[in-house]
Amino acid sequence: MARKWNPEIPTNREDVFAVLDEAGLGSFELFEVIRLTGKDSYLYFINIDAESSLELKDRVKPVAAKRRLYPIITADIKGIWTPTMHSNPNVVMRLSQAIEATDHVASCDTWYRSMEDESFVGDALDGEWPDNIPVCTESYEIREAGLTSDNPRVALSFYPGTDAISMLSHIAYTGDTPQTELIIAYLRQWDARYGIDLISASSCSIELRVDRSPADRNDALKLARECMLLCPCLIGERDEILGFRCDNIHKLAAHLMGSTYWQFWWS
Repeated sequence: MARKWNPEIPTNREDVFAVLDEAGLGSFELFEVIRLTGKDSYLYFINIDAESSLELKDRVKPVAAKRRLYPIITADIKGIWTPTMHSNPNVVMRLSQAIEATDHVASCDTWYRSMEDESFVGDALDGEWPDNIPVCTESYEIREAGLTSDNPRVALSFYPGTDAISMLSHIAYTGDTPQTELIIAYLRQWDARYGIDLISASSCSIELRVDRSPADRNDALKLARECMLLCPCLIGERDEILGFRCDNIHKLAAHLMGSTYWQFWWS
């Protein structure tokens, strides 16, 4: 009998084998990660060449969705992410919809004003548009794999879910990372506006690939403001990730307007 990644979710070895076979990847060896938390839980992945990983992910994704699986890329093959799973993803989805209905951005504006910190609120959007801001048109996760090897390999892992949002609804984020329902509330709105694909995820980061850029500078500023509220680390930290020191919302907006990959992290 095949072990399941989560007893409540039908994700098993046979499903993953069927996905690989239908997608024409049946020649790849299937690996498993065992997580011992009361019961054995298994997570399955294949070891693939980093250079072709996005192409393979795109090929597998529609096939995997039919079996309620979602593929993500992980550069650290020895450290495959085995997250804590939510017992009821439907509750997470309902909570995320409630957050959307209350307008999280407006409520954050009120909170920052009460703290006499207006660096994140609407008034901070006035300013000059910067020039020559680097943009990202390649995956951060795949680039990281290339830093450690001349022939980089990554893991293509299969998590429960039919798309990025349903996959994340199964994950119980804790610690410094925002609650899962808040992340999903933002991602659902961005998916409608820009079309998102979840490239990678960990306990403290996610990477998105987008189909469409912000329509104009005002749209980019609106997006940057949302990104800052979800991930304050985008401002003033980790300049090696973005390729520049991002110290104001206009620089972030210019970066997002020209980038097809967006990185978020919490620490």
